[in-house]
Amino acid sequence: MKVGLLIKPWIAQQAGIHQFTRQLASALAEHGRQDYYLVGSEPVESDLPQLTIPAYAESYVDPRRWLMGARLPELDWIIDPSHLGAFGLFPEAKKCTIIHDLTPIYFPEYHRLTSVIGHKLLLKRALNQSVAVIAISQQTQADLGRFLGRDASQKVHQIYPGFAPASSEMEKVELPGSRFFLSVGTAEPRKNLGGLIQAFERFAQEDDETLLVFAGPEGWKESLKDRIAASTVAHRMVNLGFVKPERLQWLYANALALTYVSMYEGFGFPILEAMSAGCPVITSDLGSMKELANSHALTIDPNSMNAIAEAMKRLFNDEQLRTELIQKGVERQKAFDWAHFVAALEERCFKG
Repeated sequence: MKVGLLIKPWIAQQAGIHQFTRQLASALAEHGRQDYYLVGSEPVESDLPQLTIPAYAESYVDPRRWLMGARLPELDWIIDPSHLGAFGLFPEAKKCTIIHDLTPIYFPEYHRLTSVIGHKLLLKRALNQSVAVIAISQQTQADLGRFLGRDASQKVHQIYPGFAPASSEMEKVELPGSRFFLSVGTAEPRKNLGGLIQAFERFAQEDDETLLVFAGPEGWKESLKDRIAASTVAHRMVNLGFVKPERLQWLYANALALTYVSMYEGFGFPILEAMSAGCPVITSDLGSMKELANSHALTIDPNSMNAIAEAMKRLFNDEQLRTELIQKGVERQKAFDWAHFVAALEERCFKG
């Protein structure tokens, strides 16, 4: 059976969905039992063969996309890891759509207007066209049930994705201090970076050396640079922007803790990346973050600056607690296995 994997998130993004798509491609090459192909507008480094499509076919706002179906490669199945990537394309192929979260639907204030409009107009239709829908967390499965209704939700299957460390190598990052808390992710409203900065300001009243380091590209609707500049302790914050995997791995391995205090996530790969590198985690007690933490991290109310600051103080002062969380985290991340994800995906999608 000829199965395509859309790779636009690998080509065009740097966030978690990029990591997901890249790692899924590797897992399909290693564990898959079908004839898999990568489908995208640019070549990527992979063991799987690749089928090229025009760049405009990857944009749901480009009218040329809707006029070119006959010119696309013939496939039996298409796996779409980006919600709307396959909608209206590959009319003869069965579709398996992977949903990471429904923030454009339920939290539109966190997203660009084009994403909100696209999801509200097209997502339900795209999912109705799909033979199978994969939710990567229980939170996302619950949101899909609410969105699709009871009947359509029968095609939704929850499968936790696998996980691979940010890198097998490390490259030191020069910082103006040796002790630091780490924040990883695209700077966008749901990441609650403003709340984290306020919490760090409170923490900094009791310590005058520890840094707060941000690793991730600028996003939308807010400026991390402006938030840092407005802080009373701006001189103790470092904004690295996007960092390559080797440098990210070093940051995880040397941080006091990862502070991942989002208001909403469909999954939360940085939590597992930190755990695998021996980095304790402070994260939100909401949705998928609570799922992933599962008593293996410090969970807090992300709306409470005091709670975030107190968690930072605990890990700063209590080396035994840090050691316990490191040990728990290393064990927790082992539960997320790509071989299991591929086997479950093939069972749910291709069994009929």
